Amino acid sequence: MIGQRSTRSTRYVEVKVGPYGMRAIGEYDWEGGMRMFGQLGPFPPPFMVERVGGALDIGSGFPRALSPGSLRYNPKKQLPLRDFEEIGPFWCISQRALELLKVHAEGDFDVMSVNVVEQSPGSAEILLTYWYCDVVRFEDCIDESASEITWSKWGNLRTYDIVSKKLVIRSDLRPDATLFRLARAPTRVLCTTALMEAIKTANLTGIKFAKLDRSN
Repeated sequence: MIGQRSTRSTRYVEVKVGPYGMRAIGEYDWEGGMRMFGQLGPFPPPFMVERVGGALDIGSGFPRALSPGSLRYNPKKQLPLRDFEEIGPFWCISQRALELLKVHAEGDFDVMSVNVVEQSPGSAEILLTYWYCDVVRFEDCIDESASEITWSKWGNLRTYDIVSKKLVIRSDLRPDATLFRLARAPTRVLCTTALMEAIKTANLTGIKFAKLDRSN
């Protein structure tokens, strides 16, 4: 359960981009190396996590000199690509999703374009362009004294465990915080309910939201 104080006028939800659509992707390849294995982007996260194989790179954006390669889509699986997909620790989003995020959360994320090509022998037809997306904003916004935290470790970083019963957002969280990672739980992404409603109104697919207070 994550809770938050009712004194805040801005409300937040947790973002969930669930897998299934990427089962339609036969393979994904990064020319020049796999970005998720230790290559840091231009936005250093506030808490660097050292782990086997290198530093944690989620939240750092995408190296500008790296070519993204391509995603190979298998239409025979009849699984349509959604606006939000999950590839490893990152999102892969449609042009529609990118345009909406630019309006509501500019500066909170970094993207790198990738061509989606048909997965068939000898085919190199580009079907559409998607975007690898990494949320690069971090907020250390949890009131630990008011929370009930179970601590864990991720590499060298002391983090909130997923079984923590209650996490309370501090009332001094900056009002421009729209889309961000929790600094002490980097894989968890929060957004404002205003962004959530904009995504729902646009009928973007592949993304869900969880209430922050799950006590009821």
